Formats: sequence, structure tokens, C-alpha cells
Amino acid sequence: MLTDSADHVTLTEMVSFDQVHFKKTSDGYLVAQPRVARTGIQVYSPKEAGRPEMDRMVRVYRSEEEVFSQDTIRSFAHRPVTLNHPPEMVNDKNWKKYSVGHTIDPIVRDGEFVRCPIMLMDQAVIKEFEAGRNQLSMGYTCDLKWEPGAYEPFGVGGQCSWR
Repeated sequence: MLTDSADHVTLTEMVSFDQVHFKKTSDGYLVAQPRVARTGIQVYSPKEAGRPEMDRMVRVYRSEEEVFSQDTIRSFAHRPVTLNHPPEMVNDKNWKKYSVGHTIDPIVRDGEFVRCPIMLMDQAVIKEFEAGRNQLSMGYTCDLKWEPGAYEPFGVGGQCSWR
């Protein structure tokens, strides 16, 4: 049952981008500028949203104020990037195991999206992207505020909001 409460959760996103935004550096790294977040409704499994007992997908509303806040924008900078979703959050103890590169500056707004430069540093992964791969994984923690029906008057249909 949904209640007016908040849950601290870990969410993951697959970040897609096209090769038009790729640039190879003189030392062999690959730099891209994918869109990494957006406003509006995103859909997650109940388990991802911290409510495994729910029997349907969870619609999370991300407001413009939250997505483009200075705290959110700053949180994208200088973070590890992984090829797939690792089984745990990347930290100082395991980043060598999972990281294939990192995010760099500047993080900018691009319409309803956040665009974040990424530098890929792993040669095998760079070759995969040069051969056509176009997705990376980004994970983050956030609070989901459960507000049943709170967004219906605005036509967005979310069950909770991203904080």
C-alpha cells in the first residue's frame, strides 16, 4: 500500500548516446556527451523503488526543480561510469573492479535533459563503442516521496516523486 512517506533507494539508468557525440583524445580515451537524466515520469520495478510487495511498475515523477537543482547537477560530476549495472554501488573499495571511465565537467541543461560529459578510459570498452555499442550504466541514490495521486491534477500520473 502506498503511504505518504519517503524511502531512500538506489536507482540505475542505462544511458544511451549516439556516435555523433564521440571524440577520441590524443591519448586514446573516448569522450562523449550523453543525456543522463530528464524531467517527467520514469518507470521502475517495485524492487528498484524499494517496494517489492507492489504488484505493478512504479511511476516516479522528476520535477524540473529537482532535476536541475544545483545539488543534483553537481552530483553528476567526477563520478565513476560502469559498462553494466554492477551488483553494488561503486565506491573507493571496488571502483577498479567496475569503473570503465568517469564523468567530467561541465554538466549542463539540455531542454528537459541533463547532459554530462563522460570519458571512457578502458581500451576494450572503447573498442566496443567504436564498434557500435551505445549504452553505459549510471547509478545513484535518492529519496522517493510517496504521494498517491499528488501529481494527477498536473497530468503526470506519478505515484511518488524523486528527491
